[in-house]
Amino acid sequence: MTKDTFEIMREKIPDGQVEKLSNECFRIAPEFLAAAAEILYKNENCFFDRLTDIAAVHYPAEKKFSIFYTFYSFPYQKKLQLTSDISDENPSVESLSKYWLSADWFEREVFDMQGISFNNHPDLRRILMPNDWQGFPLRKDYTEQEDYHGIKIKY
Repeated sequence: MTKDTFEIMREKIPDGQVEKLSNECFRIAPEFLAAAAEILYKNENCFFDRLTDIAAVHYPAEKKFSIFYTFYSFPYQKKLQLTSDISDENPSVESLSKYWLSADWFEREVFDMQGISFNNHPDLRRILMPNDWQGFPLRKDYTEQEDYHGIKIKY
C-alpha cells in the first residue's frame, strides 16, 4: 500500500468519526460505516476485496451493540477490522452487501441472532432460526421460549 489506510479514511471522513485503535483496527461512527466501506473497497491504495466476517456483541448494561467487520486485501496481503458501537434501542446500520456479496449472509446471521437491522439489504430475513422464532438468541438479555409449536424448549 502506498498510503496508510487510516490516513485515507481521515481524508474522506469528518474529524472525530474514525479512531485508530491499532494498525489493523479502527473504530468508526455507525453513520459512516458505508462511507468507510466504499473507501476500503474502491480506493486503489486499500482495495480490501474480501469481507471475511461480521460479528456483534450485545452490552445491555451500556444499552449498545459493538459490531465488527473483518476485511482482507489479497493484493496487499493485509487485514483490517472496523468496529462501531450502535444503540440497542433500534439497532441498525447500512448494509455493505453492495460492495461484498459475502455481506449478504453475514448480515442475515447477525440480524437473526442479534436483531441488528441492515438498511438496504437485498433480502434481510432469518437464516438460522425459524421465521416465526421469538427474540434473538445471542442477545445477553434473551429469554428462551418455553415451547415452540408445541415442542418443549426449556428443560
